[in-house]
Amino acid sequence: MHLEEVGNIDLKIKSVKDKGNKVIVTFSNDEKLKISKETYLEFNICEDSFLTKSELKEISSYETRVEIVSYIKSLLAKKPYTEREVFKKALAKFENYHLVAEAIKDLKDRKCINDNDYIDNYLDYFDRNNYGKYFIINYFRNTKLDEDLIKKLEFDEENEKRKAFNYFESIKNKFVSSNFAKQKKKIYDRMLQRGFNIEIINSLINNLKIDEENEKERLVKDFKKAKAKYFQTNDKRVDANSKIVNILINKGYMLEDINEIISSDKDFFDDEVEIDD
Repeated sequence: MHLEEVGNIDLKIKSVKDKGNKVIVTFSNDEKLKISKETYLEFNICEDSFLTKSELKEISSYETRVEIVSYIKSLLAKKPYTEREVFKKALAKFENYHLVAEAIKDLKDRKCINDNDYIDNYLDYFDRNNYGKYFIINYFRNTKLDEDLIKKLEFDEENEKRKAFNYFESIKNKFVSSNFAKQKKKIYDRMLQRGFNIEIINSLINNLKIDEENEKERLVKDFKKAKAKYFQTNDKRVDANSKIVNILINKGYMLEDINEIISSDKDFFDDEVEIDD
């Protein structure tokens, strides 16, 4: 039985049975109503009494609010939510603005919903997982937190450096298959996405040590690819030297190293396609 289906007549309660978390109320017409124990106690429902339509309406509203509170608590038990996020989820499920607002007010009064606690919980998570200042600020803004709360956030410079160093150490070897310039670019982009400021990022990247031998091997490999690509075009109007140099510079190699590789390639000038006058 749904409370909203009750007509204009008063209903006599035939029996009330406690079923643990729920109470089953049976009326004289054998219709049954399942409510929470909290609602049952709030309205002091007992056998042989009558419930009017207005009383049933009150019970319906109260029971819905109990369900909303229970739903919100189940959300918060899984992860922190802002007040706005909780409101949006509860409203989508129950479609009753006023009852959702009342439930949230009740939970706020009981300190179950607290945006300051939400911030503290996530700040702790972000610190432990090495997220930078700008990522954190953007995250809180995307959750639609009160801007005044976000403006109160303070970020210790030494803590930002510590997090940046830890994150740098965790990713610096992930891009060793790329040449040195690309390694630096990829690390820079990752750290920027992680929310660290440019000054801190550059201070760490500038301390990267180049592996001269591996860098030379990569340059030789890329040189051979570029050279093969040039000769596949069979375009006599294009200068082999300048085209290959441009390709390698775009990959991040130093001009001095490129020229050295080209000049040491015995077959390069012999195989070079003739240029038409």
